[in-house]
Amino acid sequence: MDGKPERPAEETTEILSRWTGGDTEALERLMPRVYDELRRMAKAYAGGSNTLQPTVLVHELYMKLIAAGSLEVKDRGHFLAVAAKAMRRIAIDAARAALTQKRGGDLRREPVDGNAAGAAPDETIVQVNDALEALEKTDPRKAAVVEMRFFGGMEMSEVASALHVSLATAERDWKFARAWLYNALGSQS
Repeated sequence: MDGKPERPAEETTEILSRWTGGDTEALERLMPRVYDELRRMAKAYAGGSNTLQPTVLVHELYMKLIAAGSLEVKDRGHFLAVAAKAMRRIAIDAARAALTQKRGGDLRREPVDGNAAGAAPDETIVQVNDALEALEKTDPRKAAVVEMRFFGGMEMSEVASALHVSLATAERDWKFARAWLYNALGSQS
């Protein structure tokens, strides 16, 4: 180096490159750099859930990343996209487990308190996920836009960068996908 300190984005990219190359300690250096952003994303996922807190979601993500060893990530935006997908999986698994328990899967009897609204957020998360999986089968890029934007809380410029498309293309994909999901979710009611 020429004595100038690296910019934070370049440092993050370098750490990601080391992690992709198998440097397991690089993940430990990466997490403090992206923790606040991952926590913001986790709030979007956990917002409607009765079963999952944002901090728990980020920690579950960290455990999954440790278990993976290293992933093939190109840059910071790609890492956030991968994190959004992993968080979605964790959130869906938690919502499905909560719904299973509410439907008697844990074989406990609990008094009925008349508050059925408590089940709605987890059911909604699962319904949105199921619709998103259907969209993934026909248009994976549009589904990725929803995942990063809706679930991950990423800005449209970040989504466009992660997908390597123009901002206009990402915005068109977002508009189409929202309408598609609205129709798909409306048919489930």
